[in-house]
Amino acid sequence: MQPLHIVYLLVYIATGSAQSLVIRKSSQDNNGKQPYEPVAVTFAVELSKLMLSLSIIFFVQNREQSFRSKLQSLTSRWDTAKHFAVPAASYCIFNALAFYNLRLVTPPTYRLLINLKVLFSGLMLQLLIKTRLSKRQWLGLCLLVTACGVEQWDSFDVHTGFLAIVSICFQAFCSSFAGVYFQLLLQIRPQATAVAATSELGLWEKNFFMYCWTLFFNLFYLAFFAPHVLANPAAAVATFDAQVLPIIFLMGVGGVSTSLILRDMDVIVKEYANFAEMMCVVVCSYFFLGSAVHSSLFVAVSMVSVSLYLYNVPAAEDRAAAPVAYTAVATTGMDAKDIEMDTMDHDNDGLDK
Repeated sequence: MQPLHIVYLLVYIATGSAQSLVIRKSSQDNNGKQPYEPVAVTFAVELSKLMLSLSIIFFVQNREQSFRSKLQSLTSRWDTAKHFAVPAASYCIFNALAFYNLRLVTPPTYRLLINLKVLFSGLMLQLLIKTRLSKRQWLGLCLLVTACGVEQWDSFDVHTGFLAIVSICFQAFCSSFAGVYFQLLLQIRPQATAVAATSELGLWEKNFFMYCWTLFFNLFYLAFFAPHVLANPAAAVATFDAQVLPIIFLMGVGGVSTSLILRDMDVIVKEYANFAEMMCVVVCSYFFLGSAVHSSLFVAVSMVSVSLYLYNVPAAEDRAAAPVAYTAVATTGMDAKDIEMDTMDHDNDGLDK
C-alpha cells in the first residue's frame, strides 16, 4: 500500500469516527433526539461536496484553461454523466431505508445486520468488476462480518421480524451495489484513442456528476417523504446549531475520501476501514462520553486481524489468480481499462431505479 493510500484511509476513519461522536453527543444533549432536521443536514452535505468539486474544477485544475472552456467541457459531458445516476439512486434508497429500518429494529440490531454489506460487496466485485476472490478471501470476509457481530451481539434483539431482516438485507445490498458500481466508474480508463482521451473524466468531474445526481434524488426523496422541508427550507435551516457545521464538514471530507479510496483501492478496503472506524468510536465513547467497553471488543479485534491476514495473503495455489485487497486497483483496472462508458448502457437499462 502506498503512503498516500494510508492517508486516505486515516482521513476516512478519523472523519467517520468524529462524525459519529458529534452526532451522538448532540443526541445526548437533547434527551436522545437530534435537535436538527437530519434530511436537511444530508442535503447540505451533498451540496457542500458539489460546491467543493466545482471549486476545484474551476479554480485549481488546469488554471491555464479559461472558465468558459471548463464550463463548456463540463456541460458537454452530460450524456456520459447519466451512468452516475445508478449509484446515486442506490445510495438514496440506502439512506431512505435507514430511516425506515430504524423504526423496525433497535440501533444495535440494525448495525449488526447491516454488516452483511461486506458479503454483498464481495459478490458485487465478482459480478460487476470480475474480480475473482479466493476461498481464503471469502473466509476472511465472513470472519469480518462475524467480528462485527461479536462486538454488537450483546444488544441484538432475537425477536427481530422477518420483514425487518429482509428490508435491512436489501438496504445492505443497495450500499454494496452503489459502492462497487461507483468504484467501477471511478476506475474506468478510456481506450487510448485521441477521441476517448479528450472525453476522459477526471476524479472531480466524476464526483461532480455523482453529487448532482445525489442531490436530484435527495430532492425526490424530500418531495415524497419530507415535504415540510421543501415547503419551508428556512425553518429546517433554522434548526442547525453549532454542532451541525462540524457534522457537514466531517461528512463532506469523508465523502471525498471515499471516492479516493474507491478510485485507488476498492470497496473491501473501505469495509475494513469501517470496522476500524467502529472500534475508534467505541474507544472514544469510553473516554469522552462515558460509554462502557466490553470484552467482546478485544475478541472482535483479534478476529479482524485474522480476517485481514486471510484476505491479503491468499494460499499459494490462489496467489496467481486471486487479487490482494491493497492491489485490487491493479487487477480491476486491467478489466476496466478496455471498457468505455458508452458500452455500459445495456447494464443500466436493466436496473430498477
